[in-house]
Amino acid sequence: MAVSINCAYLRHWRLHTIIFASTLKIWFLLLSEIMIAQTIQLNGTVLNKETKAPVSLVNIFTLDHLFGTVSTSDGMFSLTIPVSQTNNYLYFTSIGYETDSLLISRTNISPTVYLMPKIYTLKEVTVMPDSTLRTLLRKAYSKIPDNYPSQPTRYKGFYQESTSDEAGSPIKLVEAELSVYKESYRRRREAPGQVEIVKSRIAKLQSANIGYIGGAFLPVEEDIVLQRSTFIQPEYFKNYRYELVGIKSWNDQECYEIAFYSPDKDSVLRGTMLIDLESLAYISFEVSMENPENAKSIIEMIGPVDSKLNTEYEQYDGIWHLKYVTKRARHEHWRMKQIQNTVYAFVTTHIQTDSVRPVPVEKRLKYMDPIEVITEAYNPKGWTDSEILTGENPEHLRFQFSTDEASSVFNQNVRTRKTFAETMANTLPKLITGYGVQYDPKYELAILQGIIGYRFNKKWSVQGKQAENFYDQKRTSLQEISLGVEYRKNLNNAGYPVYFESSLWVSHNLIRRQFHPAVREQTIVPQLSLSKQASNFFTFEVFVNYPVVIHVNTNDKKSNLRAGMNLYFLY
Repeated sequence: MAVSINCAYLRHWRLHTIIFASTLKIWFLLLSEIMIAQTIQLNGTVLNKETKAPVSLVNIFTLDHLFGTVSTSDGMFSLTIPVSQTNNYLYFTSIGYETDSLLISRTNISPTVYLMPKIYTLKEVTVMPDSTLRTLLRKAYSKIPDNYPSQPTRYKGFYQESTSDEAGSPIKLVEAELSVYKESYRRRREAPGQVEIVKSRIAKLQSANIGYIGGAFLPVEEDIVLQRSTFIQPEYFKNYRYELVGIKSWNDQECYEIAFYSPDKDSVLRGTMLIDLESLAYISFEVSMENPENAKSIIEMIGPVDSKLNTEYEQYDGIWHLKYVTKRARHEHWRMKQIQNTVYAFVTTHIQTDSVRPVPVEKRLKYMDPIEVITEAYNPKGWTDSEILTGENPEHLRFQFSTDEASSVFNQNVRTRKTFAETMANTLPKLITGYGVQYDPKYELAILQGIIGYRFNKKWSVQGKQAENFYDQKRTSLQEISLGVEYRKNLNNAGYPVYFESSLWVSHNLIRRQFHPAVREQTIVPQLSLSKQASNFFTFEVFVNYPVVIHVNTNDKKSNLRAGMNLYFLY
């Protein structure tokens, strides 16, 4: 009897175990189905409706901009969105194409979206020989001084810079009001413009291992007429192929539409330009660039692997001025943890043509200053973009985020940690590095020197220097280690600045000469110099100094005036 009861109990326990396991499995499967059902997976392709060619860098996003992505160079995209977005629309926007949308269903779909190129009203069909077309392009280039400002101008405008990851999730959003000084358009200049940040704000939504420089210079760097880009310069026509597409109507202006193309072993550039039929002024440019080699650079700055630029001008009192600039860039590199897409956009809101002066150097943004480093953190009680964009037609603006969408991004309470890349981006613009030579008549030596330092502000810096002669070291050798402080004053505001500098150095020297005892001396070295910024990346300096010996192990305290020159990087 006892054995029978135990066996029955055992069978009963096994039955409950099986039932429990089966129930647990069913609940697990149901839970899995429920979790899967919480999201919708979209994997699709964006094609040109007319040519069926893939369309890259298409912005794909939901109405609330909380979910989005950008199409690849093959036109493909992948996006996971919550089921709560069901029965909403997914939007597709790209420069040169009409905006399209797709209704989101509950099922996982693999759509193919066809974007229609923007259509201009065809006025007439014109056939133009290549020689005649190039003559037209030469005339348009020669009339730049007549069609664009012949004196310096000051622009005020609104700037937006947004960066997102490959899935389309925002990484950062920067907005600023910029004051932009531009030189005359009569000829190309080495420093055609300057930028001042009037006010700014930033929202960081993700930590990033890379920073961008030069973005705020968009209205200067991407002003194709001001910069005299090579595809409008007659001397470079041989490097491009041109084709007259037709005569189009654009904003009630009749204009020539001309396509151009330039194959290169490392990059491909193609685009279109609109030239006013009557004045031959350049009205707009759409330029795309593909440069896959940028993904393989070793020590250079990381350039985009592909980008799309749109630059437009508007007539004001009979003169054409820059109105809109939009640039969409895709960065992919082995040094980056993830692919990043950045959109830069600027719209001019005010133009000053009388009594225009350059931006003072102390207020001027340096090209190497990453805007996210010097931009102020967002304050809800601060300014709003709607204050700056009053009177602008929202339909004409080409910003990644509208006024309302940007407001929702800025009001997200997200804290991110500061990455090493961001720390370096903050430090590098303040570092001083350079090399130079000087001649010491006392020992008849040419001396090679390396300099490194740190700039506290626009005027003061501390620097260290190590120097030694670079020839005849068997007979005479000199080794010098110096530490100094420098003050500089700007002498001009136009173009690249010229500085007058005075510095004071404390130096320790070791001199060895054949048939002479070694000399160890300490000197104080006052120095005067003039420096000229030669580009966004280099500064050239000439100097004279006079070492005053304060201690030496011999009786020779003679000093001579020395002269030399230095080349600084990122100065």
